[in-house]
Amino acid sequence: KNASPSVRNSIKFSYDQLFVNENGNSIEFSDDFNLPKLRSFWGEEKGNITCSLTDRPGFLRLKSTKGNSIRTLKINNTLNKKITRNTEGEVVGYFDLVKMEEGTMTGIYLFERGVNFIGVEVNNGKKILKAEINGELSDSRELTTEGLMLRVRLEKSKCHLEYSIDGLNFTQLGSDFCIETIEDTANYVGLFCLNESEEGGSVDVDWFYFKPMENSTVQFAETRDNKNIPIL
Repeated sequence: KNASPSVRNSIKFSYDQLFVNENGNSIEFSDDFNLPKLRSFWGEEKGNITCSLTDRPGFLRLKSTKGNSIRTLKINNTLNKKITRNTEGEVVGYFDLVKMEEGTMTGIYLFERGVNFIGVEVNNGKKILKAEINGELSDSRELTTEGLMLRVRLEKSKCHLEYSIDGLNFTQLGSDFCIETIEDTANYVGLFCLNESEEGGSVDVDWFYFKPMENSTVQFAETRDNKNIPIL
C-alpha cells in the first residue's frame, strides 16, 4: 500500500495549521510542498543542496549531495529546522523512493550532540531501512515497498525512530535514546539525501509534518536563528 493517501485523508494530520506557542506567536510547522516556495521555518542558509518543487508538483524532490555519511555533512547541506526545548513532539514525513539510485541514502535526522537518523539506503540494488544512533548502526532491514513514512518521536526526553508502511501503524527501528533537556539546547531536525557519486539519484518527499504533543508545556520550538551551522 501507498502510505501517503491514507494519512493525507486522516483527520489526525492537517498540513497547513499554525502552531501558537506560549508567547502567542503563530509559527508554521508543516510543509506539504504544494506552494511555489518552501515554508518559512526551513533553515535559510543553504549550502550544497539541490531541491525542486516543480519537477514533481506537490512533492519536494531532494537531489543527492555528494558524501558517504550523514555524519560528514554540514547541516546547511540538508533541509533543516532548528529546534529548542525539545522534550516532547514528533516529526514525520512520507518518502517516495522510486528515484533513488545505487548508493543513495535518505531519511530524517536529529542532531543533538551527535547525529541520529532513520533512513533508507540503496545497497546492491536493495533498499535497506536503517537506524543509526550515536554513530553506530542500531538496526536495519530490507524494504519491499517504494514508499513509506519515517518518524522521529520524542516522549519525555526519550527519542524513538520509527517507520510505517501502511501510514497508520508505526514500528520502532533500533533502540531508543535520551536527549538533553536544557532549555537553550540548539538542535536540528531535517531531511537529507546523499550519495558518494556526483549523480546519485534523488528522493521525493510528499510532506513533512511537525506535531506538538497535546497538553505539553515543553515542546519542539522553532526559531530562524541559523547563524551557527554545526557539522553533523
